[in-house]
Amino acid sequence: MAAAATVLPPTEFQPYHRILSPTLQIPTDISQPVPVGLLACQRDPFLKELDTNVIQCKVSQGLEVSKDKKKKATGAPLQESVLEVLLHDTILFPEGGGQPSDIGYVKGPEGSLWEVLEVKRHGGHAIHYVKGGDILPAGTPITVMLGDAGFKRRYDHMCMHTSQHLISALLERLLSLPTPSWYLTPSPNPSYIEVPRAPTEAELQTIEDAANKYCMSGTRLHIEVEELSDKCSESGDRNASKGLPADYTGGVNRTVVIENVDRNPCCGTHLPTLQGQSIFILPQTESLSRGRARIFFCAGPRIRAYLAQTHGLLTTAAVSYGCAPAQVAERLLFETDGRRKANKRTEELEREVADFVVQDLQEEKRQVIKSEASVFTPRFCAFRHRYDSSSNPLNLLNLIHKAWSLSPTASSPHLIVIAASAAQTSSNNVVLLVFGTDENEVKEFGDKLKAKGIKGGGKSGKWSGKTDDWRGAGGDEGIKALFNYQ
Repeated sequence: MAAAATVLPPTEFQPYHRILSPTLQIPTDISQPVPVGLLACQRDPFLKELDTNVIQCKVSQGLEVSKDKKKKATGAPLQESVLEVLLHDTILFPEGGGQPSDIGYVKGPEGSLWEVLEVKRHGGHAIHYVKGGDILPAGTPITVMLGDAGFKRRYDHMCMHTSQHLISALLERLLSLPTPSWYLTPSPNPSYIEVPRAPTEAELQTIEDAANKYCMSGTRLHIEVEELSDKCSESGDRNASKGLPADYTGGVNRTVVIENVDRNPCCGTHLPTLQGQSIFILPQTESLSRGRARIFFCAGPRIRAYLAQTHGLLTTAAVSYGCAPAQVAERLLFETDGRRKANKRTEELEREVADFVVQDLQEEKRQVIKSEASVFTPRFCAFRHRYDSSSNPLNLLNLIHKAWSLSPTASSPHLIVIAASAAQTSSNNVVLLVFGTDENEVKEFGDKLKAKGIKGGGKSGKWSGKTDDWRGAGGDEGIKALFNYQ
């Protein structure tokens, strides 16, 4: 007997972008800008091109663009003019909600293509910073485009931002851990979420498993938009108490809803579904002050990019160590232990050298006293230059000073200058230490060294400095000539 087909009632289609307020409408007048919160990129995050119109265009006075186009400026003046362009609508997201701005292009009416370096929110408007180009009159029809690189960046940001919402919701629901802040790092580095305490590895695995279950089940997302009102802050949404930025004037409250999981105010671009998404939470956390911690995660295409990067680094390390990638950690521990033992032995040898130098100085001092036919103890002046110190010459000099200060003759009048050069570096790179019983005399000698181009300073009868032009400073003989033996 054939099975009977079951006819299900039609399911009402629910759009991704939902305007809840009956009086809230998207402006259609091309002389009026669509406010941030209702932009085309926020209504449909997969749009790659949009025909729109210029509302305002002027030369920028404030943006400073670094060579790598990151947010933080180098402080250098612009070599090429940048325009601030306000459009009727845009598919390029302005920085906000922890999400960096999009990059893309603007195509003029004659087909000319100009690069959009950054998009910022000014009040409730999205301002495009366009590299080069001519001033465009108001009303000029143009096309805004993400381009291949811009869409790749946008999709990465969407995957990471949506995953952050999901992870933060699960942290709060399952572990009672709120998210005070998070940071969307440049790809392929893992982004991180800051929490009040460090979860255990088992707790992180629980969060990751729960997040990926929602991804495998194809959990949907949608955006709810309404006019700003006092009710918005009383909605019970996660982080609703944080409110909107103080300078936001768009008049729109936007909530990202992961269906049956989370509601959170946010202006960023988000995936319409978790279907096909994967989330990887690193099992190690980073400890911060006051018990706080950072949880690192990757999602979407960034997982592959991060794995490729880390595997490349691991392979490079394996080649350097001459072992298989799986043996790198063991070899690293072996090398680290060997370096620690070598450093300890170096310190022991430098102490022996310091004792030897002090003994040599004391013998010289005895010879000076013996040759002086005086009832008074003469002031002892001496210079030594060691060429066999480790990579940290100042450490040897401090050991010599310490050994001298413990010697029986440390309190008698003296002015001693010790120079040291690392054995594995050029002898033209020299570190000096001056010490003596007369603080003023030590300072005066330091001033003489500064006059020779040796940088340094000190106090309490001790002066240290360094130079990378020892020969230019006069070398050993030039330093000896600075002593006043009177």
